[in-house]
Amino acid sequence: MPKRKKHKTKVKILEATNESGLTKVQRQAIDQSEHVVFQFPFMNHEIQGVLNMVKNRQIKPEMIPSNFPSTHKAILQSVYKRKNKPAYFVAIEDTSYQAHLRDTLIPSLESFTEAEDMFYFGTLEETIQASKKAFESFVSYKQGIEMQVMQDITDISNKILSQNPSNICYLTQGESPQITDSLYRWYTERENTQTYIQKPFTLDFRTETYRKFTNKKLENEDYTLNNLDYLKLVLFHTLLNLGMNEIDFPTENFKLESPWLNQTRNHIINSFSFTDIQKLHLEHQDHWFGWNKSTIITKEFEKRYPRQKQASFVLAQKYLQSGFNIIQEADPK
Repeated sequence: MPKRKKHKTKVKILEATNESGLTKVQRQAIDQSEHVVFQFPFMNHEIQGVLNMVKNRQIKPEMIPSNFPSTHKAILQSVYKRKNKPAYFVAIEDTSYQAHLRDTLIPSLESFTEAEDMFYFGTLEETIQASKKAFESFVSYKQGIEMQVMQDITDISNKILSQNPSNICYLTQGESPQITDSLYRWYTERENTQTYIQKPFTLDFRTETYRKFTNKKLENEDYTLNNLDYLKLVLFHTLLNLGMNEIDFPTENFKLESPWLNQTRNHIINSFSFTDIQKLHLEHQDHWFGWNKSTIITKEFEKRYPRQKQASFVLAQKYLQSGFNIIQEADPK
């Protein structure tokens, strides 16, 4: 008799961002899966309380607080639909998350601001050195979250696999991209699994750079970013500041998790060559005042809008232009 083929577990890894919500295809994949592992960006008492009520079907999806990010709401809606089907949850606890922010991300942003100041008032070499320091802290921020969450996901995955499941679905957060990438590598190295990955959303330039950096490190541990990468990171920080819509000033909301904005901003930043940045830096050296320099930079950003007329590009251009107008109208000339 011919040998019976061993069952293969189908694994789907879906990536979202905090504010993207879920696509129709992602919702269907979650609904149809035997086991689902959800990664929340972080978990505080309010989210935990609402999650427990949804799991126990004490509240309906329409009663989820309106201030929850889009993907939080989408996860909770999916949990409600699953009823008694297995669902697992991982996240960094909010107190740890806030402490980690203070130790890593906040110093990183301060260093990026220092690098931006160097671009305005110093040399390109000083800009690059400050950007290196900022990126090192940014890497620590990402890796600290990913290491903690990935260990929890691995433990849960081993528990699920011991049950010989027909399929497993993971919803991971794009803001911690190495969870998605590590999971994919982990499963492709295992026998008896078929692994699919879906990344439909555009991440912000810093996170995309981090993803490229960490993946290249796996191929070559001596890999480092080049000077153009470091300068682009500074320009991205500048674009966030100059292109922020007036309505978002009070909350300092850069909308980093909005794919429609990321797509346009990343296009603008990726269009710069090293020579372009040198010319821009040289051009604004003739102006001593910060507003004048900002006006020159915003005009350069405007030249680099995507030429396509997709709705997302039009919407993003409108958003960015609001911030650029504030700079240009305030220019004392």
